Amino acid sequence: MNSNWDQLLQNSEALASRDAHGLPRIDRDIPQLEQLSQKLRSRTQRLDNSADQIAATRLLAQEGFNAQRLETSLQAFEIKPTHEDVFDVHANSVEEYLQRLHEMTVTTAIQAAQQDTATAFEAFMDRSMEQEWAAEKRRLFSESLPQAASIELLPSQASLTGHAVPGFMGAVAQLQGRERAYAETVHALNDAQASGQAFDAIASFSAACTSQPTGDQRTSIQRCWDLLDAVVSPAESIPVTANRAVDRAAAMVEGARRYLEVGHVQHVQGAIQASRIQARLGGEPSRMAQIQAFLRLRMADAGPLDFDTPGGGGTDTTWPTIFYCLRCGYHDEALQKAEGLEGSSGQSRGSRFAKALRDWLQPKRSAGGASGALGSMWSEVERLHRQSGPRQPITFRYKLLLHAILAGGKASANTVMREATTLLTTIEDFMWVLLSMVKPASSSQSSSAMFGGSPSFSEGPHREAYRLSDLQEYLSDPKWGAEHYSHGGREPLLYVTVLLLSLQFRRAVGFLARHKLTDAFRIDAPHFAIAMLAHEVGDVGGEGPAVGVDWCELLHSYGLRRAQHLPAVALEYSRQAVRAGKGGLSYQASLLRELLVQSQAFGFFVGSSGQGGQGGAMERFSPNEKERRRLVGMVAEECAREAQSEWAIELFRYAGQPARALRIISHLFSDRLEPALSDPASDEKAEEYQRRGNDAAQAMVSTMSHEDGAEKEAFEQLKIVRQMLQAHSRRDTGQVTSCAQRLQFLPQEDYRVQACKAAVQRLHSAVLDRLPSILLVAAIAQQVSAVQGMPGGLRVLANFAGELGPRLPRHICDQIIDLYTQVA
Repeated sequence: MNSNWDQLLQNSEALASRDAHGLPRIDRDIPQLEQLSQKLRSRTQRLDNSADQIAATRLLAQEGFNAQRLETSLQAFEIKPTHEDVFDVHANSVEEYLQRLHEMTVTTAIQAAQQDTATAFEAFMDRSMEQEWAAEKRRLFSESLPQAASIELLPSQASLTGHAVPGFMGAVAQLQGRERAYAETVHALNDAQASGQAFDAIASFSAACTSQPTGDQRTSIQRCWDLLDAVVSPAESIPVTANRAVDRAAAMVEGARRYLEVGHVQHVQGAIQASRIQARLGGEPSRMAQIQAFLRLRMADAGPLDFDTPGGGGTDTTWPTIFYCLRCGYHDEALQKAEGLEGSSGQSRGSRFAKALRDWLQPKRSAGGASGALGSMWSEVERLHRQSGPRQPITFRYKLLLHAILAGGKASANTVMREATTLLTTIEDFMWVLLSMVKPASSSQSSSAMFGGSPSFSEGPHREAYRLSDLQEYLSDPKWGAEHYSHGGREPLLYVTVLLLSLQFRRAVGFLARHKLTDAFRIDAPHFAIAMLAHEVGDVGGEGPAVGVDWCELLHSYGLRRAQHLPAVALEYSRQAVRAGKGGLSYQASLLRELLVQSQAFGFFVGSSGQGGQGGAMERFSPNEKERRRLVGMVAEECAREAQSEWAIELFRYAGQPARALRIISHLFSDRLEPALSDPASDEKAEEYQRRGNDAAQAMVSTMSHEDGAEKEAFEQLKIVRQMLQAHSRRDTGQVTSCAQRLQFLPQEDYRVQACKAAVQRLHSAVLDRLPSILLVAAIAQQVSAVQGMPGGLRVLANFAGELGPRLPRHICDQIIDLYTQVA
């Protein structure tokens, strides 16, 4: 056998040495062979599994089942428990089964009750913590503002800190530069609005804004004001009609385009002046001569131009001339040049273009644009677009651009985007072309048609008009961003001009107020908002109120930053914040409360304290005394809810509501009664609250309501309680007993226990807080009388304490009963 193996090995080596087929020699050791065999085995198992699956499919098919459908149906299934899975049915008798069922039911009920108890306990602890926190916050505010308690008949220009508060003229004198000029304009605007006079806010702010050094930048904040004025001014003359919003938006688009045209005229004149030799402009040039001189500079690489070659030839400048005439606002010259196309032979398309241009230049041009001369531009743009290519001359691109402007469709806008890199070299040119393509809505269409609603019936799916919302959406695309329109952030105001030109007023204000590129223009943002608010253009242009920044918050925060030192200036901006918020008196009250707390200038804002006092700075904004007192009353309610008790007291007194002021005084007075027995400072506060409460009670008229009478009665009871506690601290039991007899809710005889129990349920909360101390002090005094042979009073109090139940703390009740037990 070994010889056979040896022979076989020799034969194998001989075959390998021959290498007849050029096979490579491979050496493998034992571990490698073992590893390869395991891999081969795993492959065999996978093949076996697939074979099993094939066999299973064949078996199901023999029984009439579709394996693929069965697999799809069983991808998701639900297992529902049966009765036996929940309850144990392995019982020997019915009684045993019912016993197990009863035990399980009881266990489930106990677990549910435990869970409900835990939930109720957590809710109770939360309520208790909230009540304790409210009381602690009220005490903290009362102690942290001791100076507020002395607000009484303050002069109209005094503050809580005792320093004189300057009026507006004195306050604005402390400001500088644009900030001062802006504040003076806001003051004048408020005066005009209060008196109902007209006021051009944008022009006034523009005049107040001094030009800032801009270096080599192309724009400044002054230019932004001028742009806003140019955009909004055409809309001011629009009469009040059903379609006023649409007409105003269309007028502002026209104003934006006109502003760019005026700016381009200055650019053309500057370029000609800088290159006078190359431009070759004559001594008395016409507007057409200016355009031709500019074309010599703009098309210097195109060779000789047609108007410089009298014998014919040269580059045709018809389409560039029409474009730059329109770009400069030279409509007559552009139309004259276009009409020259009609007289040329074979210029039927040129004739259609001239007619379309005449329609386009009409003040009230058609909104649909799918019929007539303008409608023919759709097909012409499509034809020119098919012919466009890199080999076409630059004049062909001007022709395509002009037809796209007249067509004014979304497809034409895409054409403009492609040609922008070669023809439109500045952002101003780009914006002018897009604004020229915006189609205004007709008088029969709603504002949604102007701002980007569904297309009109005459517009096909491929010929949908280019709306203002389409322009705004393109400019607001996140892939571009503010840096794209501001030269990488070097000129941030250039992006502001883009937003103003596209009527995105809220975005412009938000960019100035929040963006990292506009830190130097934070002061301008609120004043742009005020100007736009005064001219009612804040929501024009299809923007929603959530776009940009909240103007009310912006103006109010700007005023609050100046409230502590310049409350007169802060008030001017808070008034504009109220207009921006468009809220009622409750909203105004909330803003005024924050302003009062921040400035601490109570006397300056509301004038002398008390009903009938002299009005302060608020008087000129609310000349109606009834409305002003109602507003101050709502401010007082805001202060009371925020635990600013001292403010609420004086504001309620100013608003002519002394009963509500007395209610707050009663609570503060009640909280000080017990600490006053050992703390001299608390005793002084209690004395002050008593004096202020007497003043509020005297201010209450004789024909007061039942609720007002209850407030006054509760305060009188608290004064008796104070005398009672003071007498107890002096161990004057006779005085304590005398005071107890004056409190109608304390029984002196057995038959009055139930009546006094009912009276306790109607007690004022400030008196009810002191009830445990009242009963304990009265019981101690009655114990002395019981020792002297008169135990009846102490027994009545002990019975009364037992009847009160949970209204009286358990330890107080136990102390009273112990006092009675000691003398029984």
